Amino acid sequence: MAVYISGNIIDSTQSNYLGLQMASQGEGSNTQIPTINIDKVKLTFVKKIKIRPGLEKGSFTGICQLPDKTVVLAHCDMANNKGRLYSIKSDGTTSSSKCENAPFGITFFNDELLVSYQKKKEIGMVNIYGLETYDTFAKGYEFRGVSTNGTDIVSISKGKGISFMSKSGYIYKEFPIKSTDKKAFIHFDKEYIYFTDVQEPWIKCMSTIGKRVWLCELSYELPYGLCTDMYGHVFVADRVNGDILIVAADGSEYRSHFIEEVEEPTALCFDKENSQLIVANRFKSPCIYTYR
Repeated sequence: MAVYISGNIIDSTQSNYLGLQMASQGEGSNTQIPTINIDKVKLTFVKKIKIRPGLEKGSFTGICQLPDKTVVLAHCDMANNKGRLYSIKSDGTTSSSKCENAPFGITFFNDELLVSYQKKKEIGMVNIYGLETYDTFAKGYEFRGVSTNGTDIVSISKGKGISFMSKSGYIYKEFPIKSTDKKAFIHFDKEYIYFTDVQEPWIKCMSTIGKRVWLCELSYELPYGLCTDMYGHVFVADRVNGDILIVAADGSEYRSHFIEEVEEPTALCFDKENSQLIVANRFKSPCIYTYR
C-alpha cells in the first residue's frame, strides 16, 4: 500500500539560509552548504494507496520515482533470494514483476531502471514498462544500495565500499569504507554521497573525491534508506523506532519525526518538483509525504 503525506516548512521564506561550515571529520575538508532549521520541517498524512496484501517476508529496500511520477519499489526477500518489483502510477494503477534474484537498491537512469541484485553480484537494467531485467549494467560485487545524480551512478557493496560507475556501467573509481552490512543504503545528490549501514549508528556524507564532509552520530537509532530534499535536509528511515530522522544539511543535528500510518519505514526517495517524501514501509505500506 502507498501512503501520501502533506506537510510544510514553516516560514521558509523568512529563514536565514546560512552558509554553515560542514565540519570535516578526519580527512574531510570544510564545505559551504545552505541550510534551515530542521525544526521547521513538518509532515502531515494525506492518503494511502493499496498495492497488494499478503507480503509477510522480506521488506521494501529500494524505491525511486520516474519522471511521470510513477513510483517503483524493490521488495527483497534476501533469505530466500527472491523478490518483486512494484510500480504505482500517479492514477493509482499498479503492476508488479517477479524477480529471479532478490533485488535490493533501485534508481532511475537514462530512461531505464537500475536494480542491484546482491547475491547475483550485479546491477541489472530493467525496462520501466514491463519491469523485466533485460541486460547487465555492472557485475562482480555484492551491490547493496544504488543511486544516481543524473550523470554518474554510485553503489555501496560488501568488501568494496562505494563504487562510481559511468553511464556504460564501467567502475572508474572506488572508495573503501570500514564496514558494509548486508543492508547498506546510499543516496547521490549533486556532488554529495550520503550513506548508512544498518549495523552502525551513523549517517555519513562524502564528496565525490572521497573526502568525508560530515558524520552525524545517532544516539540509538539504526538507519535504513535515505534521501535529500531541495534544501539539503537528509531524511532517513528509522525502521526500529518507526520514525523518520531529519538531519540538518550540514550534519550538525538531527531529530526524530513520528509519522502516521507507517510502522517500519525502510527506504525513501524525494520528489523535489512536488515536494513529496516517498516512504517504503517494510512489507506493508509504501508511503508518500508532501510538504510545501
